[in-house]
Amino acid sequence: MNKRRHTLKVASAWSGGKDSCLTCFKVIQEGYRVKCLLNLISKQDTLVSFHKFPKDIVKMQSEAVGIPIFQEKICSQKENKLQFERELREVILKLKNIGIEALVFGYVLSCDYQRTLVKRLCSELNLKLIEPLYKRNSKRVLTEFIKLGFKAVIVSVDLRVLDDYWVGHFVNEDFIKYLESKPNVDFCGDRGEYHTFVTDGPLFKKTICIQDVSKIYIDNCCFLDIHKYDIVKKFLSK
Repeated sequence: MNKRRHTLKVASAWSGGKDSCLTCFKVIQEGYRVKCLLNLISKQDTLVSFHKFPKDIVKMQSEAVGIPIFQEKICSQKENKLQFERELREVILKLKNIGIEALVFGYVLSCDYQRTLVKRLCSELNLKLIEPLYKRNSKRVLTEFIKLGFKAVIVSVDLRVLDDYWVGHFVNEDFIKYLESKPNVDFCGDRGEYHTFVTDGPLFKKTICIQDVSKIYIDNCCFLDIHKYDIVKKFLSK
């Protein structure tokens, strides 16, 4: 595929969290045309897969960044891995059928089941795979995200490795210092240590305001239950 970047029709995987947001921002900066955001919804609870926040708040993110969203329901890989693989292939095929020529994913770690699966599916379907964060240093990725001016709320933590205090707080320098005290934790949370939801940043034309929340505990995790949220215009200082 020898097309120039600005003519390539790209779909950027979008969980609503920091890695997918930074990845989308980077490929746009590199000259790619992101035609849509690919967001996967769990069939079991109709929440965003892995992050567990409402699907409608991700639609609001799409409005805030000004890129259309492509939302699809998919089964849990934990419950049925083979069905998950079949359904993911169907989702990617749908994207190809509407003209998408490349997929963007924000994987950082090299030994990840999902990344291996996505790489194989893209190869089978003759789609270009773009991974701007792949094999980068996790701490540097997180630091860059903050320095660029993105704002992300921590929406879940694995209680076996992180404290529930951080649920509902923004990712910042204090959080990085806390992670430094946890030698076996990945700074980007790529092993599921924590997940985030991005509310603002240089990619955003509008801001997401989270107004009413509570914490819920399921198994070994603490989640931010988001009850009320809104989208507002950004007021830029002169």
